[in-house]
This record gives sequence, structure tokens and C-alpha cells, in this order.
Amino acid sequence: MDVTERLKAEESLSNSRCQLELAQRASGAGIWDWDMQSGRLEWSSELFTLFGLGADKTKATFDIWRKALHPEDLAAAEQRIADAVKNGRQLESEYRVVYATGEVRWISALGSTVYDDHLKPVRMRGICLDITERKRAECILKRDKEIFEKIVQEKTKEIIETQMELERAKRLSDIGVLAATVAHELRNPLAAIAIAGHNIKRKVNNPDIDKHLANIDKKVTESDQIINNLLFYSRLKPPQHERVDVSDIIEECIYAIKKQSKKEVKVANDLGPIKGVRIEADPLQMREVFNNILNNACDAAPPQNGKIKIMAETRNEFITVSVHDNGPGIEKAILDKVFDPFFTTKAKGTGLGLSVCRQIVDFHNGTISIESEAGQGTVVTVSLPRYKNTAQHS
Repeated sequence: MDVTERLKAEESLSNSRCQLELAQRASGAGIWDWDMQSGRLEWSSELFTLFGLGADKTKATFDIWRKALHPEDLAAAEQRIADAVKNGRQLESEYRVVYATGEVRWISALGSTVYDDHLKPVRMRGICLDITERKRAECILKRDKEIFEKIVQEKTKEIIETQMELERAKRLSDIGVLAATVAHELRNPLAAIAIAGHNIKRKVNNPDIDKHLANIDKKVTESDQIINNLLFYSRLKPPQHERVDVSDIIEECIYAIKKQSKKEVKVANDLGPIKGVRIEADPLQMREVFNNILNNACDAAPPQNGKIKIMAETRNEFITVSVHDNGPGIEKAILDKVFDPFFTTKAKGTGLGLSVCRQIVDFHNGTISIESEAGQGTVVTVSLPRYKNTAQHS
């Protein structure tokens, strides 16, 4: 009877082991047992397979385990075991193992520590699971999340830009209505004032009165220019390209500035490098650009010893024109705002001149920039392509 019971017990144990092995194989899991007093480590056969050692099942040791782990994960994995033992917490660890073939697999290790009556750790038992597919799925989800977030950011940016463009279009429309109203309501009285001043000057030959009449005439001209800027800004359209010589346009603008300005400003230019060089541009818009730039330079120049220098050069398929003045310069704090519509540091004016210039230059696929320091004057540089599409000629 004793032998029979023992055989039954052995058979039952064998069946249990068989079932355990089947369960481990089906779940991709392996169990381990660490006797901390003797240092003996036992692995199930499935655990050797998990660590890529299925064809070479030797005695389990920590050295074998260490060699199987990815070098970047080893220190953290050992630290988690030490922390679990020290703090009486369940072991929860994830790390990579590298097979002899170079394949990398992810392992999740779960374990618990057994303590004696004196709370001394004596044993740790646990299970390891292959979580490679889960990790791959997480990577895919992370990648897809990042792609989705990037798409959302891009679409949000597009929506914001579209909304800003619509608001800008509405603002321009409002400005157009305002400009038309201003032009209609102010130009008639301005014309009447100009005619009255002219008649007074013709009938009354008095130098003292002539001085005041000249000031009236100047203010009428300035007011008319403000109206022109408003109308030009609100009605600005894509350029009508023609083959033009920008140097001729700049010389016309220089002549107009010298004629209009009450200051003794010395204007020097070196337009030789672009003389005779024709570009595809809208002549009316080019005249507006350089009129505004030269007007600003003239206004900035000091009343005595005012100087403006115009330099030009060709760079590949572009021409570049720089206008230097010896005025007071622009403070760094406001330099970034000078192209904003209606921003101005002048006592008079609309602050539309440079904004118009930038829009026109943008229409021509060029660039406009300003370099300035307080007390050091200002340099405005315009770069324009010689052709409507420079990529075709590069």
C-alpha cells in the first residue's frame, strides 16, 4: 500500500508538471526560483527558451542571465531586483534580451520575496513573460500618436493662418471703404485750400504771407500723400510684370525727392552695377517702393548735413539695392514692428509706407530688410529677382 500511494503521488506530480509545462509553453512564460541562502537558481525549461538558450539548456546562473540581457538594460534590471528585496515589494521589471542570432525580445519579470521569521530574505520566486508583441504594438501606437499629433498641429496651424488671412482680408476691405470715404471727403476741400492759397499768393505779393502759404501748400501735399498711401494699401493687387530698368525708376524717385524736400540732403548713388539690367516687375509698384524708402530716408536725415547713399549690385539672378541714411536710427525694441501696418514713429503719416513696400516686394518674390541702431542711421535693402520665377533660370 505504501508503494502504491507513492506511485500515485509520483504520477500526480508528473501530471501536474506536464500541465504546468503546457501552460507555460502556451502562454510564452517561464518560472524561476532563487534560493538566496545557497545562491542556487532554478529555471524551467521554457525560461531557457525565452532567453534564447533553448538549444543549450545548462545550469541556470546569474551570469547566464546577465549575458542574455541587453547591455543597456542590465544595470536597471539588477537594481530593480535589489530594490524589491530591500523594500519588500513585488518585483516588476521589463528588459530586453539579445539572442545569439541578434534578435531582440522584450521580457517582463514578476516575482515576490520570501522572508524568514527574522525578516531576512531567503527566497525569491517569479515568472517571466515574452511581451515583445505588446512592445511592438506600443511602438506602433506611439508612432501613430505622434503622427496624429503632428497632423493636428499642422491642420490647426493652417486653420489659424486661414483665419488670420480672412481677418486680414476683412481688415483690408474695411480699410478700402475707409480710404475711399477719406479720399472723397477730404480731397475736394484740400483742392479748394490749395487753389485758395495759390490765388492769395498771386494777388498778394508779401514775403511774410508767402512763407505761410508755402507751409499750407506743404501740408496739403502731405495730406494728399496720406490719402494716396491709404488708397494704394487698400487696392494693392498682384503686379503687372513688364521688362523694366529699376535704375531709371530709382533716378526718377531721387529727382522727385530732391524737388519736394525742404531739407538740404545730399543724395549719392552708385547704380552702375544695375544700369541697363532689366527685370520683370511692375513699374508702378517699383516706383511706390523706392518712393517710400527714399521719403523715409529723407525724413530721417538731419536738417543739416543730411546724407543718403544708394548702393546697387547684382547677385546671381537677383538685383539688390540698399538705401543708407545718416539719421538717428531705429531703436532695437521697435525694429521688428516697422513693417506692421499703421505703425509709425513719425509725428505725421499713416505708417503704411513700409507695409506697402513689403507687400509689393513679396508679390515680386523678393526680400526687404532693415538694419539700424539708435544713433547709427538706417539701411533698407531690397532684393528682387530678375525673372518672375527664378527657379526656371537658376
